[in-house]
Amino acid sequence: MKRLFPFYAISGLVLLCLTTYCFGICISRTPEEIIEQSQFVIHGIVKGMRTLWTDDHSRIYTYVALNVLDVFKGDLGGRNEITVRFRGGRGPGGDWLADNQPRLEEGMEVILHMVQLKDGYLVIRGCEDGAYYVSNGMVWGKSGKVNMTLDQFKEFVDTVIGQREEE
Repeated sequence: MKRLFPFYAISGLVLLCLTTYCFGICISRTPEEIIEQSQFVIHGIVKGMRTLWTDDHSRIYTYVALNVLDVFKGDLGGRNEITVRFRGGRGPGGDWLADNQPRLEEGMEVILHMVQLKDGYLVIRGCEDGAYYVSNGMVWGKSGKVNMTLDQFKEFVDTVIGQREEE
């Protein structure tokens, strides 16, 4: 049995790597890590959403149109409307077809942490951990990792960015 332990350990690591790559498993990150790893952190309102399958029906994506209210990190080139793409969406029965993705709705006020892919799409960094919700001036995350006012959140982002620049 002891001789088989290295085999099982390596097999488990390979399986974990493959499932992470193939199925897009998201690793939980701290709010600081998500800010550091994002090109953009924006505050906006969901204007509209549409879910589309790829031409070969192998993947489903949701495209979220946002009115940008404020940019906390990055430069959107003056754009006040953007489209963000994320994996998954609502199926025929209204069910969400991907785990770990944010649940956004039209009219929702949000803060999104994003990166821009080589193909030009903006995507949310950190899956559902990269989408915060704003209600009555308070920012909160589904994971409960953030609970502060909008002004406190702006200061928090500035602090994280400032600490990174000092290093």
